[in-house]
Amino acid sequence: MTAPSVQACPASFSDKTNSLQKQVTWTPPTFTDNVGVAIVLSNRQPGFEMKTYTSITIRYTATDAAGNVAYCIFNITLEGR
Repeated sequence: MTAPSVQACPASFSDKTNSLQKQVTWTPPTFTDNVGVAIVLSNRQPGFEMKTYTSITIRYTATDAAGNVAYCIFNITLEGR
C-alpha cells in the first residue's frame, strides 16, 4: 500500500510586523494518491491571525481510502520589528 504523495509542502518561514498580531498566509500543499485521498486535515488554515513573537508548527495530515497517511509539517515564526 502506498501513502499519499505531497506536492508543494511549504518550507518553514518567518515574517515581521509592527503590530501585536498579523494575518499569515501560505499556499496549502496538495496531496495525490493512487486510490484517492479521502481526507486532509490541518491545525491551521492560511489567513489566521498569529500573535507577534510566537512560533507555530503547521501540520497537514492526508489519509487515503486505504488508510495510509502522509504529512506536511512546517513552522511559522512571527517576529517584531
